[in-house]
Amino acid sequence: MKFLLVILMGFSLLSGQNLQRVGEIRLPKGAGEIIAVDGKRKVLVTTRHGWSARGVEFVDLSNLNEPNLLGHLSFKNVIPSGIEGVSSVAVDPLLRGFGAAAVIPKNPTRRHGVVVFFSLENRSILGVVASGYHPDCVAFSPDGRFLTAACEGEHREGKENTPGSISMYEIPRNLDFKKIRSFDIPLITKKGVRLLKDHPHDIEPEYITIQRDRAYVTLQENNALGIFNLLQRRWVDVRPLGSWTVRMDVSDRDGPWGKRKAQVNSRIDALPMPDTISSFKWQGNTYLVTANEGDKEGFVRVKHLGKKSPKLDPDYRERLKKQYGIDPQHDSALGRLQVSSIDGDLDGDGDLDRLTALGTRSFSIWDASSGRRVYDSGSFFADFAKSDQGTFNVNNGRVTEWDTRSDNRGAEPEALHTAIVGGKPLLLVATERQNGVYLFDCSLPKKPRLLSARNEMREGHFSPESALILPAKKSPNGKALGFISWEGSNIVTFYELAR
Repeated sequence: MKFLLVILMGFSLLSGQNLQRVGEIRLPKGAGEIIAVDGKRKVLVTTRHGWSARGVEFVDLSNLNEPNLLGHLSFKNVIPSGIEGVSSVAVDPLLRGFGAAAVIPKNPTRRHGVVVFFSLENRSILGVVASGYHPDCVAFSPDGRFLTAACEGEHREGKENTPGSISMYEIPRNLDFKKIRSFDIPLITKKGVRLLKDHPHDIEPEYITIQRDRAYVTLQENNALGIFNLLQRRWVDVRPLGSWTVRMDVSDRDGPWGKRKAQVNSRIDALPMPDTISSFKWQGNTYLVTANEGDKEGFVRVKHLGKKSPKLDPDYRERLKKQYGIDPQHDSALGRLQVSSIDGDLDGDGDLDRLTALGTRSFSIWDASSGRRVYDSGSFFADFAKSDQGTFNVNNGRVTEWDTRSDNRGAEPEALHTAIVGGKPLLLVATERQNGVYLFDCSLPKKPRLLSARNEMREGHFSPESALILPAKKSPNGKALGFISWEGSNIVTFYELAR
């Protein structure tokens, strides 16, 4: 077990607040992607999808040091034509004993998905309700009145492109889920929202966080944020998130003789393209936090620009050549980097006047009201990992494959969650590739403070997919806890946020 405790990039590491691992559970194959916890019943629920079983798994958290599997609830018959997978799960925030899961059908570009409501008491199905195409995330409103599902409607090559939408459900007071109704509202688009040229209607909701009557939805491939009014059942805005300059390692072959090197020294414009989103209210304001993982949709390597994609603007190419001292499309310069093939033509003449990376490899904090970005972590995750090179931009938890993700999307911030703990907003975030777990105090949203960090890769934990913070009053043991689900190793780890 390795702790990483430093002062870096303006982050002061406070003493006294730590991520102390108090337990873990090894799950069946295919489980451990998305998790939810009912602290009152001391039960953790996780998605499971694979050839052997597709549904949800239940874990007893009565003793965090020795958690036990309670059983599996199969969803294989909830769609007559069969299911492809279970993508998300959530539990009622009022702890009334039920949860909900998003289920993707076979042939998802032709068939609608469903949301399954299930009991935490007897682990049975309470109701099955239709959703939009390819539901990817389910989220309850904090008051427990609504459930929402972000439906990606993902396009697939050679198949019909289905529309993205948000599905919403009003939870009946008598909890009769057999009579629940669904409303599916297609997304709107807006000038400045990123669209692939061959899929002009491809708006893809990814993840949801809710504050009061507003649902904030990441549109990862579109590099945008959708805002939905739950009471009026309508989209009120879609905000393009723009781009900004980030310092990063752009190649896995930038060392001597084309070998690997941890070299975080290229300044590149990048789209955030956030995946997970969370939110918190603090001092009268609502803040959103996004994990800017990035997505490869519409990518091309710099070395291939000008072949089956736009070429570099001649003047821009010369400036890059002077900066790197060699052809910028060489592997040791920018050649290996994956960039957008549809962004960066600033003057409309068909070539690229600016390279645009896919994902800023950071997390950002946004003012929900104005849409203004108040903070971005920049190159923090890359700089932090340089102190333990074996974890730097590593692939699939293999120490021998360090730096191999530098040309893609780096550390890939993925799992993220916020909650008020001890009177302060805390942020728990994990990087999918570097397998790092970080805890921040966001009392000053413009300047978060790093409280603790650790890397679990050498313990056999890799590819974190979801994170969860439970304040003491909602926790199964009466103490503030953090949870990380490791999709690659089918493990969930539990941490005490000790003072």
